[in-house]
Amino acid sequence: MQSAFMPEEGLSFKLNVQYYKCGGLISEPNSGVITNPNFGDGRPYLSNSHCLWMLVAPEGMIVK
Repeated sequence: MQSAFMPEEGLSFKLNVQYYKCGGLISEPNSGVITNPNFGDGRPYLSNSHCLWMLVAPEGMIVK
């Protein structure tokens, strides 16, 4: 979220909100890779991001 106060226009502000998909549930019995948002795009990791991933594996399988 970004905000900017513009005193020359009185008491007002500008608000720009953007949502990024981050986190989720992975329950597939396949292999995969979890990376941070914007990985490989040359953009920095988003400030104040909080990603929560839940990994669920079948009994007898290992998550590593």
